[in-house]
Amino acid sequence: MNDNKFILWRMGNNKEFLDGAPLWNAEINHLDFHDENDEGEVLAGGFKVGHALKATGHIDLLWFPEESGANFLFLNFPIATQAIAEIIQSLVPGDVQLFPAFYKGHENKYVELNFTRSILCLDEQESEVTYHHHVKDAKMALIKPVIDVRKVGEAKMFRLADHLSTLVVTEEIRQSLLHASVVGPTFYPLLTSHNNE
Repeated sequence: MNDNKFILWRMGNNKEFLDGAPLWNAEINHLDFHDENDEGEVLAGGFKVGHALKATGHIDLLWFPEESGANFLFLNFPIATQAIAEIIQSLVPGDVQLFPAFYKGHENKYVELNFTRSILCLDEQESEVTYHHHVKDAKMALIKPVIDVRKVGEAKMFRLADHLSTLVVTEEIRQSLLHASVVGPTFYPLLTSHNNE
């Protein structure tokens, strides 16, 4: 088991970006969408579905810390400025969808992102996880996730299929995002297994 090219990407403890954050940072009453099975409840998970959605319309943002300098946030909905969202789409064109977001009446400034690829690649034998049994379906919490690289293939940005709130990127993508001056989320190195197989 070795450190590899995979990085966990999430908000972390960036208090300067999250002060004043509400529980929900968006309203969906202007977005008409459904998933591939025409079921419309997936937004309750905050776009953590791991596959493409069909949608028309826009999302109304309730809050964004404009003064902090952040240009990307992971809250219940991933949101980025238009410029950053377009950079992410150029890096993984087949693995992210962009939906328009309005904030304070402004169009074409912010975008909600849906990361559409999910991979079942958590090495359950090597990973350390716990379960919140008081939560419906015994929700999993990752303590020390380990990625089985044999199952990832050529993917560069994806959600863990058995823990959809977790977004993983390659070191190459991380460097590109840092070069593009993405401000907000934090990157955490991931352990990997079966690196030489």
